[in-house]
Amino acid sequence: GLEEELKEKAIVVQEKATKADAFAEEVGREKAKVNAEAEKASIEAVKCQQIAIQVSEKKTECTRELEAAVPLVAQAEAALDVLDKKDLNELKAFTRPPPGVDTVCEAALVLQATVDPLIDVNNRGRLKDRTWKSSAKMMGDPFRFLLNLKAFKGHIDDGSVPAYNFEEARKLIEDMGADFSPESIRKKSQAAAGLSEWVINI
Repeated sequence: GLEEELKEKAIVVQEKATKADAFAEEVGREKAKVNAEAEKASIEAVKCQQIAIQVSEKKTECTRELEAAVPLVAQAEAALDVLDKKDLNELKAFTRPPPGVDTVCEAALVLQATVDPLIDVNNRGRLKDRTWKSSAKMMGDPFRFLLNLKAFKGHIDDGSVPAYNFEEARKLIEDMGADFSPESIRKKSQAAAGLSEWVINI
């Protein structure tokens, strides 16, 4: 009768209510997932934005450093214009160069290790001999030596000069201090003064 029918309808309603609750729970879970993903995406977007800012800052810094380096390299190249074969012949003719002159030539020697095939290096690219004898050998043909110095910037640009060379040259400059300056070296040798300016600015 009517009571049975009502009971059946109540069961159907209960089933539908249970299904609706389960569905609502599933929707709630999916919504929580979506919210979590959205939060993750938002964090990633902030991270990406921070990286973009850092990249932009680094690019600006590199551009600034490059712009600062250009006039120094030009100065280094200009220093070579005052060097001539006669001065270099006098320089390499020293059997015992004046103090400081040998260090300036040693700095040019370490910079060109692995770049100039005439400079003897070991299997790690380090100089085998840092004495005056090696410096004199490097300047053996003054015309060739000048060409090597003028071509050196190209080797820097193509990345073929090891960072170690610059570190070693920097140590020699710092150890000598003001005595490494072209003004100080000029009193002892005109060619070494030009070389000192090249080493400092390259």
